[in-house]
Amino acid sequence: MTQPLRLADGGRIDRDKPLSFSFNGHRYRGFAGDTLASALLANGVHFVGRSFKYHRPRGIMTAGPEEPNALVQVGEKAESEPNIRATELPLREGLVARSQNCWPTVEYDVGQVNDLLSPLFPAGFYYKTFMWPVSLWPTYERHIRKIAGMGVSSYERDPDHYDHHYGFCDVLVVGGGPAGLAAALAAGAGLDAVKAGLETLSQVAGRFNVHSLPGDITLIDDTYNANPESLQVALDVLAQAQGDSWLVLGDMGELGADAAALHGAAGRQARKAGVSRLYGLGELAQVAVNAFEGPGGAYTTMDELLVALQQEMNGPLHILVKGSRRMRMERVVAALGVKPKAGEMH
Repeated sequence: MTQPLRLADGGRIDRDKPLSFSFNGHRYRGFAGDTLASALLANGVHFVGRSFKYHRPRGIMTAGPEEPNALVQVGEKAESEPNIRATELPLREGLVARSQNCWPTVEYDVGQVNDLLSPLFPAGFYYKTFMWPVSLWPTYERHIRKIAGMGVSSYERDPDHYDHHYGFCDVLVVGGGPAGLAAALAAGAGLDAVKAGLETLSQVAGRFNVHSLPGDITLIDDTYNANPESLQVALDVLAQAQGDSWLVLGDMGELGADAAALHGAAGRQARKAGVSRLYGLGELAQVAVNAFEGPGGAYTTMDELLVALQQEMNGPLHILVKGSRRMRMERVVAALGVKPKAGEMH
């Protein structure tokens, strides 16, 4: 298998490493260091594609990423990829590539009839010609879509694995509560689709996760973060619980000059919500405990807080654990017997 246009020596190739590849069903040879373009030229292959509109013959024009003509389809079946520049594709053993925008072959392309009829196809003619009669537009569109575009994407499942995945959608509904469900239904999603989506939902650690512990104790893990507004919502839910309810509160951060006053208000909100005990961790949480004016206590270390909780816990009881991220209140949840699920992260 000769390479008639290959120089006898020189170049950035390794002549001790020959490679075999296929282009348009024909077998060729090249060397390590070749691009597909350089290997094709060395084998005397110049005709690699057709122009987009008139299907005129096109050959390799450049040696880099600016190449306008040598766009090829690489691979087969699920691993087929369109619009790869032959000038940027390193040659490898067993590479399979073929020309695009031609049928049945690049040499004998039915689409070249467009070149013969080019006087009838001035620039922009399709924007006017296919607008009438309106009733024929669906027929026009079906045929235009068949000849539009370059290359063919595979319909088979991609067998590769990727570090990053970019998902695209026409409508994104954020949230699975009543508002989110109403938005999904308004966007045209059926009840079955909404149900299927909810069944795939997995909770994020620390986002109001409810756990049942031995001794008729219910622990509510809301440790992902905390601010006065989210604390009030959590207390409103806790107020509906039967039996005693405790609040274990870590400092709420990033509240500025009003931090102490807001923590004091949090203590009073807890008392109003019917919380029977308030346990605090941190200097600001102590302000909340003082304003609560009830059983519980303020602690400066996690160990002290855990000892106090474990000594007093008796069901039936609901315990809400909340605090800013820097307080790492998930340690309370773990110490009270909740094991994190595989892959769960705060």
